[in-house]
Amino acid sequence: MKKAAVMLYPLFSMQEISCTTELFKFCDKEIVTFSAGGEPVRSEDGFTVLPDRPFEAFCREEVDCLLLPGIWEPLPVLLDERNIRFLEQFRGDGALVVAAISSAPLLLGRAGLLEGRRFTSGVFEEFLDAFPVMPREGIQRTFLVEDGNLITAHGEAFREFAVAAARRVGLDGWDGVFSGMAGRGGLHLPHSPRGAGGGAGRLGQVRGGGRRERRGVCRSPLTIRALTTASGASCCFRQRRLGTGGGSPSTASTPRWSGSGWRA
Repeated sequence: MKKAAVMLYPLFSMQEISCTTELFKFCDKEIVTFSAGGEPVRSEDGFTVLPDRPFEAFCREEVDCLLLPGIWEPLPVLLDERNIRFLEQFRGDGALVVAAISSAPLLLGRAGLLEGRRFTSGVFEEFLDAFPVMPREGIQRTFLVEDGNLITAHGEAFREFAVAAARRVGLDGWDGVFSGMAGRGGLHLPHSPRGAGGGAGRLGQVRGGGRRERRGVCRSPLTIRALTTASGASCCFRQRRLGTGGGSPSTASTPRWSGSGWRA
């Protein structure tokens, strides 16, 4: 079985890929982590991770999947050319499963991996106005999108993201594994013996009816104003945390994407 690669960068969201990596671990799929320069990386929730290898030690032949977690502050990661150069090598690679969640599709967009593809992301429309690195014609208003070898998802769809990534690399039969125990009639062990069907670590899966499904349709663009209005957040919150008083981010002191490069 080939390995799964995880690309790490500062303030990555461990939670958004933990279901995926846990499922891979159950199925005995080895995970290899990478970062720019092999440098230690601190997650958004404060865990410091020492990656296995730097980008330069990436071996395409040993992996069949690349995972990209979301990012708490995506701009510094987008501006780090080492991240973009690493991803550019996968343009046109239809065999490698690329799975990016939440804000991670921004990296794919800047590296040119979203051209002509259908995808989704958890990025606010105002951010895309200031930094149009993703082709808008490809954006789908859904929580999860699978387009060939490309899997993208909103951050809250981390369970569905995990199941889709597992299925894409040949690990089937896990559709209900993260649905919870209530009303499921308990945990049912698989019928196949240990090691059969791939994965000595297959401890079991949740089966039964009543799974609550997301309809997966976002009928309007994801904007800061819509989110703060719906949640009751104040204008003060928008100004302090999101850098905006009226629903559009302030870009006076941050670089902007001009189409040919970043400008101050």
